Amino acid sequence: MEKLLTPEQAAEVLQITPKTVRQYITNGSLPAAKMGRVWRIDQKDLREFIEKQKQRGK
Repeated sequence: MEKLLTPEQAAEVLQITPKTVRQYITNGSLPAAKMGRVWRIDQKDLREFIEKQKQRGK
């Protein structure tokens, strides 16, 4: 299993706000798991999310 990221860490990678990352999670665009009170995003899922965004831009 790869490293799990917080929304804040994912936001830093994507250079967007953590609020936007949480919006992507709640609308189903970015897979994540809620562990207690916090969301965790698998690095693999984040990479796939980025690739999907690249394809949409074409």
